[in-house]
Amino acid sequence: MGHNVADLERSIKFFEAIDFKVVEGPGDWTIDKELNKLANTPSAESRTVTMQVQSSVCDVPFTLILRQYRGVQRQDWSKLNSWDLLASHIDLTVDGSVGELLDKLEARNLLKMPEVQGLPNPRRQNGFRRFAFIQDPDGLTIKYFGKPIPKPGDPPPAPTVSNSKWRR
Repeated sequence: MGHNVADLERSIKFFEAIDFKVVEGPGDWTIDKELNKLANTPSAESRTVTMQVQSSVCDVPFTLILRQYRGVQRQDWSKLNSWDLLASHIDLTVDGSVGELLDKLEARNLLKMPEVQGLPNPRRQNGFRRFAFIQDPDGLTIKYFGKPIPKPGDPPPAPTVSNSKWRR
């Protein structure tokens, strides 16, 4: 998945905080003529970084390509929610409660949670926190779902379903 960002270094720090690893880049500023034709931005420069996080539902890592532009006016997508036209989001699953993830982001002053009408704020829930909606520095909504970890002696978990088409 590709994601345009305002500040590549800031975005790298955020995604590293949620366990993504840099696997390539960040690259130098370049003019990608083919990409610029598609976006109608003939003189725009961009640079990218490729990051991955291990999937908890299949053996194929989730890959995220962050791209920062200069020389073009950026759109502010941060006011959209994931149901608005042209908005985007990522769904990720973590082993265990999402509370640990929220605590880690809060400790680094990176926790930003959008208002989601009708859903409880997971910071106010007791016990196992099943899900959370967070936002990256550019307003991309990330939906985290917690997958309970079986206790020793419990029956094995049921098979998981993944919408990933890629297998090694």
